Amino acid sequence: MPESLGVFAEVSAALAGFAALVGILRRDDRIGRRSAFGIVETSLIALAFSLLPLVVSSLRIAASLFLATWSAAWVNALFQYRRTAGSLPDASYAPLLFRAAALSVQLAGSLLSLVVVLGVWPEHAARVYQAAVLCPLLMSGLLLWLTIRRLVDSDDGPTA
Repeated sequence: MPESLGVFAEVSAALAGFAALVGILRRDDRIGRRSAFGIVETSLIALAFSLLPLVVSSLRIAASLFLATWSAAWVNALFQYRRTAGSLPDASYAPLLFRAAALSVQLAGSLLSLVVVLGVWPEHAARVYQAAVLCPLLMSGLLLWLTIRRLVDSDDGPTA
């Protein structure tokens, strides 16, 4: 396993733990909890697929599983957003820039994993797979930024 996948696994585990803590502390804030859950979800995807090459000998199989999981997580996120978007008090919680960045990261992860699955660039399959696995970490970072932004902007944020 390339060393960078091990680093991805460590960072994603730390992000998932931090987000779980934020979710517990912000249990009265639906948006904060949902953002924390999104961080946990994408971090655990990155963690699982960073470690998957240790178990699965073929990167094409790992990339296929990643593509299916990453796509399912994205569809779930879209349904969650559409279900609650009309009932949220602050519609600007996900600015247009954030949504464009999230869509770009989603598409990049999907396309990179598809390149590995189809065997388009076999001599660089490991690097392309690493780039695909980096996408859930980037999404976690975007969600973390959104969560921190909401915590800083909220009047009822935690007090020291």
